[in-house]
Amino acid sequence: MWQPHWDSKDPSKIPYDGTAGLKRGWVMSKHFGGGDEACLLAGIVGHNLCIDRFGGPHSYEKQQGKLLKTVKEWKPLHGEAGVLPWTLEDAGGDYARVGVTLPEANLKVARTFTMDGGSVSMATEVTPLDGQERNIEWCEHVTIGDPFLDGATVETEVDGAWLMPGQHSPDDASRFPGAMPLDAVPVDQALAMPLSTDPPCGDVIATRVSGDGSFKVSNLGRTLGYSWDTKVFPWLCLWTENKGRQDLPWEGVERTRGFEFSSKPFPEGPPPPERATEFQGKPTTCVVPGSGLETSVKITWE
Repeated sequence: MWQPHWDSKDPSKIPYDGTAGLKRGWVMSKHFGGGDEACLLAGIVGHNLCIDRFGGPHSYEKQQGKLLKTVKEWKPLHGEAGVLPWTLEDAGGDYARVGVTLPEANLKVARTFTMDGGSVSMATEVTPLDGQERNIEWCEHVTIGDPFLDGATVETEVDGAWLMPGQHSPDDASRFPGAMPLDAVPVDQALAMPLSTDPPCGDVIATRVSGDGSFKVSNLGRTLGYSWDTKVFPWLCLWTENKGRQDLPWEGVERTRGFEFSSKPFPEGPPPPERATEFQGKPTTCVVPGSGLETSVKITWE
């Protein structure tokens, strides 16, 4: 799985977004940029939980006196779970339970990892702190990197692929230069991994899960597999980064492939009304009852 080339830092020392981080006494990052992704990048590794946002913080209009101002949520990229400290709540011979409270999202999240030979079951419970039903964004952001990435093959059941509006940065060159935002692209080409010798490129593509909700990535005589509940995660988002991003901390050297099974297709802010509840025949929302929602993911390796 992905291990970035940069030195990790304590995410609690990195502001969520620019100088607004001074609100909580955090110092500006000199290594990860000043945007809302800096704190996440400070400690990111191969599997990142995105909740209650998959993408950047939302913006909304707020009346302040006679002025209507655009206000941004006080949240980092992909929500708070990837930047706050978790607590070991319970453990036994073959399991461990960890938890975290997300103050901005007003959620309690707990994960229980259970070992079983060559697999791990990861059960996740999400509970609103106020006991009220919530519509959230939820993604399990799995990312692999070198040396496992170069030459890897992918097995998964998806029946459509669409290019995300926009790219990660102006430095990225899409693998589908003729495609417009939201255009359909060939599934086999979307799944294909760029080689380390290929020109710099990067894109984000939503694929529609058609099978039982699983993928396997194989290379170097080894296989990594994930399986999940498609009622919660009907989408598999593919993030490809092949030496395209030149800004900090990427520096034009990172190669990654994200396999991000999620409740919505693209890691964006609030989707437009035409994609707010459905896209290409699949739902784009995840409703958490006041009593909470639990789902399980199985991780295997050979």
